[in-house]
Amino acid sequence: MAGAVSSGTGKIQVKFLVDIEKKKVVFAESGKEFVDVLISFLTLPLGTIVRLLGKESSLGCFDELYKSVESLDESHFQTKACKNMLLSPLSDAGTLCEDLVVRIDNTKPRRIRVCRQPKCVKSTLYYSSVPDVPCGQCGEHLALGWKWSKEDRKAKDDGVFVRGGMSYAITNELQVMPTSTDSFLFLLRDMGIEDATMLEDRTLQLGSEEIKNLLKQILTSDQPLTALIFNPCHESTRKDESIVTMNAYVSPETDSNPDPNLIKVKLFVANANQSVVHAEVGEEFCNLLFSFLTLPLGHVVKLLGVRSSISCIDNLYRSLKFNLDDCMNSDEIRDMVVSPRLPPFFSCTNPLFPK
Repeated sequence: MAGAVSSGTGKIQVKFLVDIEKKKVVFAESGKEFVDVLISFLTLPLGTIVRLLGKESSLGCFDELYKSVESLDESHFQTKACKNMLLSPLSDAGTLCEDLVVRIDNTKPRRIRVCRQPKCVKSTLYYSSVPDVPCGQCGEHLALGWKWSKEDRKAKDDGVFVRGGMSYAITNELQVMPTSTDSFLFLLRDMGIEDATMLEDRTLQLGSEEIKNLLKQILTSDQPLTALIFNPCHESTRKDESIVTMNAYVSPETDSNPDPNLIKVKLFVANANQSVVHAEVGEEFCNLLFSFLTLPLGHVVKLLGVRSSISCIDNLYRSLKFNLDDCMNSDEIRDMVVSPRLPPFFSCTNPLFPK
């Protein structure tokens, strides 16, 4: 059956319907396991995506932003822990994603650290989910590792995010829907295919490397499933699109009543072509810029009005709201993906961040 899992191997079986003549995937068919993995991409923080893809994510300037945080000395951050939080941000859905058949995020969401001093543990119950955090009482680093136990899932037949016992169709552009005769015929008509006998089935076993490759293709291609099978060398085929048009308030240096909610940025502009050479900024802008690394991908899509310039991610997000609403395990899980939040202590004071 499409979507069946090879027991104990950490691989997902997915069936692809391929147009051999055009070297193009028409759509894929799978069970809950593959759809769960696709949905989990929306819960990944941008910094985690950059790290998993070896700082070659093609997420605009985020690779360079990540490298900047990496190269900055710890003295530039409030604490060493702040740097760690930016380089290895946690996902609020981390514990849920532990049940994915293939999980590419290697963070440990159940691991916490407490003080080695018994009196501190008893009196403060102070703990942290990131390394190098000082104890609030004695000042020593929280170095004693602890891990809370994992509960058994209540509905084992269901997936992490979507219901089991059914098959799902995934288009080449990453639209996801329950499989049915109507959806099958619609997809064929939409692609102008009149004779389905000219198509070929290909079944692949996808493990962690293939899933990382797929994530890379989703970020760089408008047709990631075709790219996964016919173009596995990460050649970008995504069209350049403008994300959004941003309006900035430019005030003269003599402005005596600046808006306290605005962040002041001093730009140095080349007169010849009016391009920005560099900018001088304060800590508020740096905090804002660096904290983008902690934002879940799904939150960015929502923040930009589902116009993120990564069309496949936008399609996946829309599928959750319109095609899979009745297939999600619960309203709480749907909201966790459609409106992903930051884990505790990862947010800063800014209206861009979910509370």
